[in-house]
Amino acid sequence: MRSTWDYTDRHERFLAWADSVPRLHNPAGVLRWNTDKHYLGELAAAGVPVVPTDFVEPGEQVRLPGSGEYVVKPAVSAGGRDTARYGSGQTAAARTHMAALLAAGRTVMVQPYLGRVAEEGETTLIYLGGVFSHGARTGELLSLIHI
Repeated sequence: MRSTWDYTDRHERFLAWADSVPRLHNPAGVLRWNTDKHYLGELAAAGVPVVPTDFVEPGEQVRLPGSGEYVVKPAVSAGGRDTARYGSGQTAAARTHMAALLAAGRTVMVQPYLGRVAEEGETTLIYLGGVFSHGARTGELLSLIHI
């Protein structure tokens, strides 16, 4: 797929389009799975190490960590859109952020902030036909939100 950075704004429409295309290099089922970060739960259940993630679904109560820095973001997102990092004393701002996402019908993820990401970046691994092709490293996208 190319130029899909706005799929998050019309996720269901994007998936319906993918379902309607007779042949995609990345099948619609793969796009469906990969565009919603609920897959992290499946990976964790399969024993793959992932960042601990708490999913809060629309209609559920907001749950935040008791201490430390954490990240709040939608489960369907790209490029850090609608994502923020919070620290101690920023519970009200984090709750407001989460409430806005939940009110829009979006599932929210809460993850501990990993300082290693700022130091080392994140690595994306690309596989084509089940064979490793290449990787890319990105730097930190989030700064601490100051209220």
